[in-house]
Parts: sequence; C-alpha cells; structure tokens
Amino acid sequence: IKSLKKDSEVTQIFSIDEIIPSVGQGIIALQCRQNDKEIISLLNKINHNDTYLQAHSERNILKILEGDCETAIGAYSLIEGERITIEAELFSFPHQSPYLLVTYLEQPYSPNYPQA
Repeated sequence: IKSLKKDSEVTQIFSIDEIIPSVGQGIIALQCRQNDKEIISLLNKINHNDTYLQAHSERNILKILEGDCETAIGAYSLIEGERITIEAELFSFPHQSPYLLVTYLEQPYSPNYPQA
C-alpha cells in the first residue's frame, strides 16, 4: 500500500485480535523447478528464514484441518525467541462462533531452518 502511495486511503487497520488473516496472507513467494540449482542458489540468497518457517507452519495447520483455498481458515504465526505461536480459527456455519486453536511449538524452531 505504501509503495503504491495509497496509504492515505486506508480507513482502518485491524489487529490480529480482531481478524486472523488467511493462511500465508501477505507473504510473497517465489518458486522454481526443483532441479534448477542456479535459480535455487539465487532464491536462497533472498529467502527470509523466519517467514519461510511461518509460512510452512501456517500451511501445516491448513493441512491438519484438511482445508484448501475455499475453506474459511485463518492462521497467524509469530516467532518470539525460540517459540513459535500459531493461532488459527476455523469458521463453520453462519451465525456460529469460530473454533479457536492456539498452539505453541517449542521445537523444531531454528533461525537456520533449511533453505528453500
């Protein structure tokens, strides 16, 4: 929004307490052929390990809940020290409260998570 110079048009910013975003929302991802060592080497130079770990953690929540791009599941992960906190909501039927799942992972977090 800032790079598009549209920040003056923002009327409200929601906190995570108000709205949990969709899995991986806001993450920019690049992918390439599995055997393209040259491109993989370039991508590893710009990979952000914490974001990589958060994306995989959130996608695993989606997998556990058997969700897909049409399932109303929100997830938000946060890394603090050596703890990853993942908060997820599963929305079901209209007018029902969402199911809330909060999980704390002590392991296997490492700032040197394997490269993409």
